[in-house]
Amino acid sequence: MASSSHFRFPISLFETESNLILQAAESDTYSAAINERLDDGTVVNGRTLWNTLFKPDDPTIPPPPVEPPIGSSAAQVADESAIGTYTQTQRAALKIYRPLAHKAREAAAKAFRGNDVKLHQEFRIGVKRSSIISKIVSEGRLLLAGVRNPANTAALKTSGGYVAKDTDLLEAALNDVDASETSQEDSKGTAKGSTDRRNQNLADLDDIIAAIQGAASNEYSDRESLSAFRIGIFPPHEKSGGSGGGVTPPGNNPPAPPTQ
Repeated sequence: MASSSHFRFPISLFETESNLILQAAESDTYSAAINERLDDGTVVNGRTLWNTLFKPDDPTIPPPPVEPPIGSSAAQVADESAIGTYTQTQRAALKIYRPLAHKAREAAAKAFRGNDVKLHQEFRIGVKRSSIISKIVSEGRLLLAGVRNPANTAALKTSGGYVAKDTDLLEAALNDVDASETSQEDSKGTAKGSTDRRNQNLADLDDIIAAIQGAASNEYSDRESLSAFRIGIFPPHEKSGGSGGGVTPPGNNPPAPPTQ
């Protein structure tokens, strides 16, 4: 994937245009059709990356809600209140992960009602929730294994309405939480490590924006929709003759809008 050094147009332009494209994909007008053409979580992950890159310390972005614990004590709720110590990247990742983890546990509680040992060991119900990212990820991996276990999937679907798509969303969100810890450690290390992380985030967001534009170009043919997704507008077309003109980053060439 391309790094920021391959962007021949200003990063500030990418910030503005990618935000417009994400806003279109998030809107009530287009979200259903666009998400149907993309892998689960693509648009959400794109927004998380955008916030990480361009609004890392924005106080207007609220912290994620605390996951409603199943059968928890007041001590568990108090433990979760430590969320105020998280970085913006971690808060954004947890905002997506916590409700998905809660949904999985609720489905398990319905599917295996009365089997307290199984609920505790495989689905981590009754386990005190930690506010430490590494422990959240560790517990999340155990929960994920529980909902992935073929011996559990039929009951989860029948009694809890929980299907493979829900598990995929949980796994993607958990991976983002895990990555957010790595991002925090990178920020404490060398400047080069921080730059490498930013470059990778830029490259990943660039890929997501291209995927969204590709989905939009396949879904819509009217000029208004194509314009909303900046198709034919961004990335800027290569300018002949100059070395500093805007060009499309390598490997990121969404189709031009059809002739009206």
